[in-house]
Amino acid sequence: MKAKTKYQIIKSNWIGFWVCIAIAIAAPIAMSLPVARPESEPFEIWFQRAGSITVIFALLAEICASKISHVFHASEGLDQAILELPQYLKAPEKLYTATVLSWP
Repeated sequence: MKAKTKYQIIKSNWIGFWVCIAIAIAAPIAMSLPVARPESEPFEIWFQRAGSITVIFALLAEICASKISHVFHASEGLDQAILELPQYLKAPEKLYTATVLSWP
């Protein structure tokens, strides 16, 4: 079995990060729809339960982000592997940092 390269590790964690962020944002929205909510549950209680899903996926996003923290803070670990990344993975550091730090 072939070992993963730095690029593959960064790519998989980068994708995992954004998937977890998307689910964390979409979960409370989807759970607040009348189709997903049981009629016997008050809206406030049901929305609170959806919030716990948000916390779980935000935590998973944080774990993915910590594995590639050198991408978020390029000055700490800039090496040749990061310089060779495709352009779509080179989003601004401030965007990543703001996303991770402002997430509840």
